[in-house]
Amino acid sequence: MANLNAEQLRILVVEDDPSYRNLARNALIGHERYMAATARDGLDLYTKHQPDIVFLDLSLPDESGMQLLLKIRAQNPEAFIVMLTSSRLSDDVLLAQRCAANGYVTKPFTRKLMQAYCDACVKHWDKLEEMDAPERQEFREKIRGESEKMQGILQASVPDSKAILQDMMPRWRILLVGKADGAAGEWQQVLQEAGCQTQLMESGGAALERMRDQSFRLIWAEDALDDMDAAELLYRMRVNQHQMPAIVTVDEEWKAKQNKWRKVGATQVVLGPLRPEKVRAIVEQEIARSLDEMDDIFL
Repeated sequence: MANLNAEQLRILVVEDDPSYRNLARNALIGHERYMAATARDGLDLYTKHQPDIVFLDLSLPDESGMQLLLKIRAQNPEAFIVMLTSSRLSDDVLLAQRCAANGYVTKPFTRKLMQAYCDACVKHWDKLEEMDAPERQEFREKIRGESEKMQGILQASVPDSKAILQDMMPRWRILLVGKADGAAGEWQQVLQEAGCQTQLMESGGAALERMRDQSFRLIWAEDALDDMDAAELLYRMRVNQHQMPAIVTVDEEWKAKQNKWRKVGATQVVLGPLRPEKVRAIVEQEIARSLDEMDDIFL
């Protein structure tokens, strides 16, 4: 992989959300791009094309992104892999680092950030080319050892983690804000089938009133509400609810709104529409985070 050009790389994107796949495809114009929606297809494409860089989603429908990362590492310890995540939470980033990822990108991502990792990819391969044979072999063995260690940890923890998440679902009270005949109504159906306790309010004002009467573990709102947008709802909510996770689902106009979500403390900002398995995966991620923080003991 010597003499790579940062403007013309072979790039594999493994992302189950078609909106983000299209976003990545457009952000990486000029490169040789391969797109996969599942871990299985992603591994097949990696094996066939041996891309210079992989952008890999943490949450995939058939297998976790972490497991796919480790399978790619088993093929090639030198692979340059960047994780894609809808969460900015430190535990996700830490796990990606422990699995020997070369970096992570939070969604929604920009062309500038994707190109920055393309530049870093070129430096990665140039540095490896500069190593002598023993030094390069030592590097490969170090990465392979770390990957094998993480594989054992992930395999050992999967059954227990799934059991804990299934047990926790009925204990989570979730406030959904949006149209009952729209996206919020669909989320409610998915989460109720998963065992979550949900309430749906169609306006921001009604949601704020409900939060004064009842406690919730998570609020999930559509961006555009009848009486206010989700940013105003979160801003007003944070007066009393400082720590509660807050998810906002936005449309294709998210680019102009990134800063305001940071200011109002959104935990995650996701691009709609969402498939049912993605809805559940996002809530499971929030439950896992809370378990890591050991705060569910007080429920």
